[in-house]
Amino acid sequence: MATQIVQPGGSIQTAVDYAKEGDLILVHDGVYLEQVVIRTNYIRIVATGHQVVMKGEYDVLHPLLPHAFLLDNVKGVEIKGFQILCYSNDGIHVRLGAFNRIIANKISRCGNSAINFAGSDGNLAYQNEVRYNGMAGIEVSQNGSSNRIIENTSQQNDWNGITIYEEAQNNTVACNTVDCNEEYGVAAHAPDTFIYGNKIKSNGLDGIRISHKSANSMVIGNHVSDNKENGIELEPNSGGALLDSYNTIVQSNVSSENLCAGIQVSSPLNILESNCVYSNKKDGIAINGKFGNRNILVFNDLKHNVSYDLHNSGVSNQFYGNHCESSEPPHLCSNKEHCPSPHQPNACETKKKEHPSPCSKGDHKKPHCTCSSCTSSHHKTPHHSNDWNKKCCSSSCTCDGRKKDKCCHNKHKKEQNWNIHSHYGQWPQNER
Repeated sequence: MATQIVQPGGSIQTAVDYAKEGDLILVHDGVYLEQVVIRTNYIRIVATGHQVVMKGEYDVLHPLLPHAFLLDNVKGVEIKGFQILCYSNDGIHVRLGAFNRIIANKISRCGNSAINFAGSDGNLAYQNEVRYNGMAGIEVSQNGSSNRIIENTSQQNDWNGITIYEEAQNNTVACNTVDCNEEYGVAAHAPDTFIYGNKIKSNGLDGIRISHKSANSMVIGNHVSDNKENGIELEPNSGGALLDSYNTIVQSNVSSENLCAGIQVSSPLNILESNCVYSNKKDGIAINGKFGNRNILVFNDLKHNVSYDLHNSGVSNQFYGNHCESSEPPHLCSNKEHCPSPHQPNACETKKKEHPSPCSKGDHKKPHCTCSSCTSSHHKTPHHSNDWNKKCCSSSCTCDGRKKDKCCHNKHKKEQNWNIHSHYGQWPQNER
């Protein structure tokens, strides 16, 4: 194993081209205008200071570079500690890779997502800060498996904070801070997704959205508040077939002060247990009638929700031990409170200090926007106008007191058949 040093004026790509498996590349403070393509397994590329900056733009006469790092069919690579700015596509793109580690990077103003695990297995995104990117902050796409997104901060991105695409399995989204993104905080379109201990606040649509094809998922111990639609939503399949977010466990979450329901269930055969749901602007927990059937609700604590604490319009749903003040139909509430205090910290808060939300600061880098709530149409994918450089959404917004339509100037991103997997646990000991 060898160590290479890259100084300002040098090339990270040159060091990577000479690297052998097991080598360490240390990059010193400076600005590096390049894209680095990695095709060697088990190398580490580590920023040695706090001002190691990679930029995708040269000047107005040159096009933006697509990625800061492209990990092309490699495994065991680590990228750590970089500031990444202004690339036209993803900041870090992992294509067909496995067991790679993306750690403690700050990535902003990229045209698509900050980090994209595309067709990749067993990768880790840990303690990254991703802001102001053109699509999702972090996404998993194209036939991956067992990727883990843990303790990241994803704020003010032009689409979702974190997105897991369709037909995947075993994704983990744990202990992240997800604030002020244009659409969903966390959007899962895949089965067996584990969403645990996240703090999700002030996003433009739902805080957590479990879409159709997301069966057998778990949503546990999250704090979800002040989102412009529902705190947590289990969405039905539009075709009505039993491909919904069924058999999902929603447990021990705190959902408060959202503009619609704290938890909305529009799919069958789910379990809602020991959630604290309070002060939402419509229902606390709403079970919708057409597909919200045969669910089990036990030991939930609901109070101070504007319409009803517990609203059931489905059939064959079961209720036991739910403490609430109002319900429709009546008599769904019990008298004993089972849930812990909603102010009790979740499991992740004892492990890391909280990142401040940019929504609460006075010196916004982007205008403070508020959008119309409770829209009837939801956006599982971006809606594109005739201008392919724009992603336009149907809801209206007010930004710094001025009305505008909710359009984001992004590169066009084609819809694909996505397959991802993630897993939460210790790093595999036999990864090599």
